[in-house]
Amino acid sequence: TSKFTPKFGGSGSLGMDIHISDLNLLTRRKLSRLLDPPDPMGKDWCLLAMNLGLPDLVAKYNINNGTQNDFISSPVHALLQEWSNAPESTVGILMSKLRELGRRDAADFLLKASPIFKINLDANGQEAYASSCNSGTSYNSISSVVSR
Repeated sequence: TSKFTPKFGGSGSLGMDIHISDLNLLTRRKLSRLLDPPDPMGKDWCLLAMNLGLPDLVAKYNINNGTQNDFISSPVHALLQEWSNAPESTVGILMSKLRELGRRDAADFLLKASPIFKINLDANGQEAYASSCNSGTSYNSISSVVSR
């Protein structure tokens, strides 16, 4: 299992089990730039929404036909917001769905941009400090952590 309890107390999660809500804004924006534009083969946000069980978003955002430039009205932004309400919405599942969709570009970007781990330190039963790390890490070292 990739849940762990550090020696110093608290708990943490490794890369693929990190909740999608922990993705930073820049990562979400890049995913939006990759997946918002309509794809001739349908490998865009619409099919991703269907694969994640959110078909209502397709009807709501399909009227824009991929012409919006505003991040707030981005279908991928809305998709990630909505999907993050489920506790099982992890980076690993999103990566898997992107690969199933044939969007290895987006899956590989997500692998590079996602935190390798997240540590939650507890103080009197409450989350006092959350830390994630991915800076200064090469793609190869991330891949080796993920493959273990």
